[in-house]
Amino acid sequence: MVASLTALPFASLAQPAWPTRPLRVPLVSPAVLEAFRTGGIASRSGTPAQFADFMRLEIARYAEVIQRVHISVEG
Repeated sequence: MVASLTALPFASLAQPAWPTRPLRVPLVSPAVLEAFRTGGIASRSGTPAQFADFMRLEIARYAEVIQRVHISVEG
């Protein structure tokens, strides 16, 4: 079971203005944020640099898990 997930509505390189206002408004509405919280999802937004920092931390975190349990790619 996954303890928590993170939803990342960060800006995209292909679409710098994403999410557009019509999409962004529902994503931050109280009902959606409450549904995310209830489901164990932390909603975050930010700049591309903040997303890059988040991804570096996540990659390092999962790399540690992969090494600890000796997961390998079978080809």
